[in-house]
Amino acid sequence: MVANRNKPYSFKNTSHQCSLKKKERSKRYNANVMTFFTSKKQNKFIEELEEIESLGDGWNGEDSYRIDSKIIKDAKKVIWLAESNFVLNFINTDDIVPHENGTLALHFNKKDTVLSFHIGSETSSVLIKKGKKYKRFDEVMLDYDKVIQSFLCSTLLD
Repeated sequence: MVANRNKPYSFKNTSHQCSLKKKERSKRYNANVMTFFTSKKQNKFIEELEEIESLGDGWNGEDSYRIDSKIIKDAKKVIWLAESNFVLNFINTDDIVPHENGTLALHFNKKDTVLSFHIGSETSSVLIKKGKKYKRFDEVMLDYDKVIQSFLCSTLLD
């Protein structure tokens, strides 16, 4: 599933909070700080992401790279959308995993279902594991809230 940058989205479908209008969502979080309308639980994740952002090159050995601020921004967007769609309870701070290559993974777990966002500065991917079945989506555009919401809602709210 790759989003088309030239095609506008309509935010009319899916469940409850998944149908927020784009202007309403962007008003509720300010793209850089994302501290507007945050819960205590959400703050815990934001603090974890900010701690990860403070890691420099070599944080886990010579060949490890710092996590870029764009990656942190995208991860905060996923956390905010998880909160606004009532699925933040499916992730723990231990499920936010920085990788030595400068990417970051967010793993949401619900019974036998795992939804993983692998966020990079150039490209991101999403992995869905339900039981023994896997689906992988490469080159996912996390710039669009609709894309993130569709993965969160369709995977965790069924």
